Amino acid sequence: MRKIAAHYYLLPDGSLAKMPVISVDENSIIREIVVFGDGFVEKQGVELFGGVLIPGFIEDLRDIDFGNDVSSVSKGISRLYAKGSLKYLCNSDRNVFPANFRGDVFYESPIKVMGNLKEFSNESTWEEIKRSSVEEGRGLFELIHNYFENIRSVMPEGLKWGAIEQGANPGFVLLKGLDYNNMQIRETSTVKIIIS
Repeated sequence: MRKIAAHYYLLPDGSLAKMPVISVDENSIIREIVVFGDGFVEKQGVELFGGVLIPGFIEDLRDIDFGNDVSSVSKGISRLYAKGSLKYLCNSDRNVFPANFRGDVFYESPIKVMGNLKEFSNESTWEEIKRSSVEEGRGLFELIHNYFENIRSVMPEGLKWGAIEQGANPGFVLLKGLDYNNMQIRETSTVKIIIS
């Protein structure tokens, strides 16, 4: 069992809870969440991260035609993964994912091909949220919460992604370098993958 703590984590309702300790089993399934708030004390065996834990981003690639350029697609997926996109909804061949890919992929069938590779090369979810928050002055956690609400509404039933709650397997991304006084993003804010 791995125990992870952070300054904050994003609740499924879009609010933040302070100083959680989240216990995750060997399959990355959340077994327990205990929120300590100001009563948190560091303990042996608990990994403490400075920042805000959110679920791994989910990329819906079901309408993308990956074509025959597996190398370009593999590089694109690696780039998305590095920006915190840990889960993928996909209709395509498993061979498009890099050999060392550690995220989760849900494959639907029959294969539907409706988009094109150009659509796939757009910015990652993190880059889009960051841009919207910085350029448009929109609230970071409102954007993230709305994103997860929208993506969960189109996910197949039974997938336990997109929310940090007991029994779920969302993967964890840490938001770092935020303006903690105002809980807003900065141009220099980054993401770090904690558990894929």
